[in-house]
Amino acid sequence: MSKVWKLAVIFVVLSVVAFFPVNVRAALAVSISPLNQTAPQASQASYTVSFAGGLLGATYLFSVSGLPSGTSYSFSPSSVSAIAGSSTLVISTSDIPGLYCPGSYAFTVSVTNKGAPADTGSASAILKVALVGPPLLVSLQSDKGAYVEGDTITILITVTRPAEGRLTIRSPTGVPTLYPFATIYATTLTQTLTATQPYGTYTATVRANDYCNSIVSAQITFTVGPSTYPVSIQFSGLPQLYSANLVVNGQSQGTVQGSQTKTLNFPLGTSNNVTVDQYVSGVTGVRYYCAQNALIVSSSGSYSFNYQPQYQLTLSTNPSGVAPVGNAGWFNAGASAQTVQAPQLVPGATGVQYVFVNWVVDGAAQSGTQISVPMNGPHNAIAEY
Repeated sequence: MSKVWKLAVIFVVLSVVAFFPVNVRAALAVSISPLNQTAPQASQASYTVSFAGGLLGATYLFSVSGLPSGTSYSFSPSSVSAIAGSSTLVISTSDIPGLYCPGSYAFTVSVTNKGAPADTGSASAILKVALVGPPLLVSLQSDKGAYVEGDTITILITVTRPAEGRLTIRSPTGVPTLYPFATIYATTLTQTLTATQPYGTYTATVRANDYCNSIVSAQITFTVGPSTYPVSIQFSGLPQLYSANLVVNGQSQGTVQGSQTKTLNFPLGTSNNVTVDQYVSGVTGVRYYCAQNALIVSSSGSYSFNYQPQYQLTLSTNPSGVAPVGNAGWFNAGASAQTVQAPQLVPGATGVQYVFVNWVVDGAAQSGTQISVPMNGPHNAIAEY
């Protein structure tokens, strides 16, 4: 063989060796069955993972990637020592977080030689999680629409499926109070609080999330008011210098001056009897009279007791007791008081009689046996004999 021929043979052999490497094998063949399945929430999905083309004496481990953080899953068995084998992958759809929320989740299963990480293979599949039960709805209600201070307010939150969220109650001043909640198993929650000031309309709002960003809300309003109703008592016609006794349901409430306003508070839903002095004494011969000195109150308001000044007319004779002159007493300011007809002659002791002379009113003589006295103040009228 010539030298040229020998070189040609060597080149061919080297080329063949370079084209067909020694000890090169295909990657592991991994398959998943089924490739796509649907599982309801709060259940499990099962897959069969198979591989072939492994090395004798090697141990192959199973792992999964691509599932949401927190997902619970397991392989049985978790490893296989053979050139081919299978494992059952069970994925839970009941974890929160994890695969609880409805949707489509792709994942990859890898089979890896424990002693030689480069000896590996993988396959992918899909798990669809289906909604169980109704979609999330929320309702909000209070046991009453109106409360008084001191009442217990009961607010009921109802959701159609487990959820988390918060109840916000905003007062009439705009200051909100937050009440977080979670309903893992229960679908009804009760929030209680005590009705306090400020008075007015409160707004309650609930926002709920079913842990899958499905957010719904509801809103109601209610009012809070005082547990009592106020009643203002005042006097008209009574000078500031004087005062009258105030009595409520038979119990004294002290005195009220002519210029003063007295405020009373009564429990809601009650009727109460309020009375004042019918007569209030002033200076000598003067008093103040209240014709309607009692009233029944059952709701808030302002009430006035009206006093009318009265003047005293004093009647007498001089000498004293000669004849009856009558009609003495108290008269409303501005009235006209009329005396009786004074007798012209009045018999006295034996051999004596009295002859009427005139009337004297506050020291001033007036003619006539019967006179009218204008009651613009207290007066003293004397029939002179």
